[in-house]
Order: sequence, then C-alpha cells, then structure tokens
Amino acid sequence: MKYFAFGLIFLSLLFFFFLSHLFILKFISDFPFVRKNIIYFRKVFLGLFIVSILSLFLRVRFSCGVLEYIFILGFFWIGLVLIMSFWCFIGEIFLFLFKKIDRRIIICLFLGVSLIYIIKATYEGIKLPNFNRITFKFDNLNKNYKIIFISDTHLSCRHKNLWFLKLYEKIKNSQPDVLVLVGDILEYGFKINDEMVRKIHSYKIPTIVVFGNHEYYFGINKASEIFSSLGYKILRNNSLCIGDINFIGLGDIITEDLSKQEVMEILSKHYIKNKLNILISHQPLYFEEISKNFDLIMISGHIHRGQIFPFHIFVRIFYKYFYGIYKKNNSVLIVTSGAGVWGPPMRFLADSEVVEILLKK
Repeated sequence: MKYFAFGLIFLSLLFFFFLSHLFILKFISDFPFVRKNIIYFRKVFLGLFIVSILSLFLRVRFSCGVLEYIFILGFFWIGLVLIMSFWCFIGEIFLFLFKKIDRRIIICLFLGVSLIYIIKATYEGIKLPNFNRITFKFDNLNKNYKIIFISDTHLSCRHKNLWFLKLYEKIKNSQPDVLVLVGDILEYGFKINDEMVRKIHSYKIPTIVVFGNHEYYFGINKASEIFSSLGYKILRNNSLCIGDINFIGLGDIITEDLSKQEVMEILSKHYIKNKLNILISHQPLYFEEISKNFDLIMISGHIHRGQIFPFHIFVRIFYKYFYGIYKKNNSVLIVTSGAGVWGPPMRFLADSEVVEILLKK
C-alpha cells in the first residue's frame, strides 16, 4: 500500500511537471517567433522533459563523469520549469485583469521576472548557507553549550565535496561543542577522498550523525564506513551523552518503518531525566505524541522547506511541521530548511541554513 501511494504521488507530480511545460509554451506562444516555430519548441521541451526525468533515475547507476553534467542540466531544467510556470501563472492572472494592455508587454515582464528569480534561485542553491542562531536557557546545565546542526547536504560529486569543506571551515570557526548531522548527508555518486578525511579530522569537532532516507538509498554499510572514517559517531536508535546533554538518535522513521510505539520504546530506553535530552530524527514525525511523554528538544530536517516553490504546497500536505520552531507542552521541535539541495541546484523562497543552538545555564 505504501509503495502504491508513493507511485501515485510520483505519477501525479510527473503529470503536473509535464503540464507545466505545456503551460509555459502556451504563455509564450503570443510571440510570432515562438508561434512560427512551435513544433521545434515542443520537441526541445519534450527532450528536456525526458532528460530531466531520466536524470532522477540514471544517476543511481551512472553517478559521475561526463554524465553528471547532463544530470545537472536535467535537474536545473526541473527547477527552471517550476519557477517559470509559477510566474507564468501570475502573468496569466495579469493578462486576465488588464486586458487593455498589450499581451506581449505583460509576457515580457513576467519572463524577465522569471529570469531574475532563476538567477537568484541558482545563487541561493549553490552558495554557503547562513547561520541561524537559537538560544535556550536550562537550569540543569553546568556550563554553556554551542551545538550546530545541519541536514540535507546531499553530497555527491567533487564540486559538492569542495562546497562541504568550505562549509566545514565556517562551522569550525564558530567553535561548536558538538556538530550534529541530521541525515541525507550522502547521495549517489559520493566518494570519500584523502583530502576530505584529513581536513575533517584536523578540525577536531565532536560530530554525531543519524541516517536520513538517502543514506539508505546510498547503502547503509557504505555510509557507515564513510562516517566512521571521518570520525563521526553514528546514532541509530541509540544514545550518546556528551557533558550534560543526552543525544538520542533515530534511524529514518519512514525507511525503517518505525511506528509511534517503537519510537516511544526507543525514547523510554534512552531518555535520562536529569539531563537535557536532544532527539535527532531526520524526519519531523510523531512530535505531538513525543511531547506528551517526554521533555526534550527535537531536531529534524528532510523537508528542505519545500526548496522550490510551489513544492511548498505539496510538502505542507504531508508534513504538519514544515519549517521553524514548534513548541508543545515542555518540548521544542526545530525543523531546518537544510544546508544543501536535492535535485535542482536551486532554492526559491526557501533559503538554506546552518542552525546554531546556544544552550545557556
């Protein structure tokens, strides 16, 4: 049933993506050049549609090399179409409201806006994320702590590895007591290299990592070997105490098919009352039930804050806790927008971030 639902959702999104191509073509067809060459434009759009969809699947087996650039083009086209279709939709509203204005003026205006946002979204997708600071005060701490957590870097080929090392440099300069990686750190095509191992070990930052769904796609055993080689402590349905803080890490709830009851049992086993408990879960699920039984801070990622509008709308349908800070009873849930990108190297109305948590006594 779960796979049927997933397939239905995927086919619905695929159909929506295909219709977006037709919608964009219709919007720009008022230009004589486009109208005259509409068959050519349809072939180009269809070709890019096929390349972008195949990119989602072929990169599983053919991750790097020359093909990677074709896959990047496919992913970029996905983001471009989503952004253009959004602004073309707004443009159609303007065309309906202001019928006396020359249609081509409005079309040029909104194509220009689309281009600006595509450039901005690409910049937001490839730049280093900003640091967002959150401060909490707790009576049961013997000292102040700084915890940095990031998620969803989706490291794959060399250019992303270089980006990650630059991000690590910024994190090191912030001098955290603990770095927490909240899943989806690795992606198809990732290969560890000696430079990365040497640099990360030289930073000497105590690091905890939990698995996201993409670690399972990548391969749990391979991911475990890589994380261990980098000196990371893997938490998978177990816990680790560092000073006054008890970190409890879950495996990916959906991929491991963890029920509410199973999550409660894991928490009951590892929760320590006289310490500050931080629950690390890639997916922000079961928070309401957790908050009824435990006082803790829960940190999650996975959602990317939608990454590219209008995906925000679809994500909000499936995830109650979308982005930001949520408080329930005596517990707090922090859902980050993620540090990197999946698929299109773009972010539109969903800035990337590194979350810096200051815990004060």
